[in-house]
Amino acid sequence: MGEFKPVDLFATRRDWDENPREAFRAYVGSIEFVQAGKRGKNGADTIRESSAAVYISMFERFMTWIETRNRSFTSVTQEEIKEFLDLRDENGKTRLTSKIRMVYVRLLERAYEHLNVDSNPAKNLAVGREEPFRRGKEKAKVILKVDDIQRLMESLPAAPAWNENSKNKRQRGWETRRNRALIAVLIGAGLKVSEAASLKLRSMKPKRVDGKIEIDLEIWDGTGTGMKHTAVIEQFAVPEIETWLRELGRMDLPSDLVFPGTIDTADELSKPTIYRLITKTLDLAGINTAHSGGRTLRNTYAAQQLASTNDIGKVGEKLGHRERRATEMYLDAAKKFAEDAV
Repeated sequence: MGEFKPVDLFATRRDWDENPREAFRAYVGSIEFVQAGKRGKNGADTIRESSAAVYISMFERFMTWIETRNRSFTSVTQEEIKEFLDLRDENGKTRLTSKIRMVYVRLLERAYEHLNVDSNPAKNLAVGREEPFRRGKEKAKVILKVDDIQRLMESLPAAPAWNENSKNKRQRGWETRRNRALIAVLIGAGLKVSEAASLKLRSMKPKRVDGKIEIDLEIWDGTGTGMKHTAVIEQFAVPEIETWLRELGRMDLPSDLVFPGTIDTADELSKPTIYRLITKTLDLAGINTAHSGGRTLRNTYAAQQLASTNDIGKVGEKLGHRERRATEMYLDAAKKFAEDAV
């Protein structure tokens, strides 16, 4: 963030009601904000610019919503915060993940505490909602069995083979061949759907002597759980991505995306499209799971890695976990994976 701003420039309730975005920016850039958070308690006196940008974006989203209700920041009630956190899309799914909701609760709690409001509308909400979030983390991880992984790879979308000797740079069936490589990377490297959607060619490293491929990733999703890390594509998934990368290198596209949404623009492949692709491929493989999204493939990768190496530290590095406990959550799944493999 650089030099801290004097927070008293936007320290009154009137400031936060008349210029909430400016007031919040000043607060995020203050030492008071840092000291109110976990990092401040640990002795740090700065926050990363990327973190500040995420907090500001989140606050602006919240303000945009409450302004549609003709409410000011200091007049917001706990019920209104709950309503915002529980917003749902057209399919009835919550727009915010449990982790993002927790970040919102803590962020708003700090802002209202800074203003010394008589009844902090986010404080009791934090106490009331954290426990359900924790219970959600304790649910058993949905994973595929060893045989399921093989069936999944055998059920990748069928496409005409790419002709490496053809002069045609953009051959028929390129989208399906892209989809094959995408599924292979999701199950073979444990990437999040968001990581795969934004994956750049410059992140891909040459194949190692052991036949695996490394991917350098730096993802910030607003939860504080992601970090710069190196994912590894396992050998069984390498042929699909290698073939696709050779084809992609000759397509002369306007973007650096590994899995572009189109060939004429720099648009990413949308996450809903990826989720539908995963579900369709699992269906084709005859695999029935409680959840058929990208999380199942990531869970499977994590469980397989822990079952084969029993190295929590190294597996956590591959997954991009900041804390050891995030990787330890897969230990039961790893045990189940190993038992099913016998």
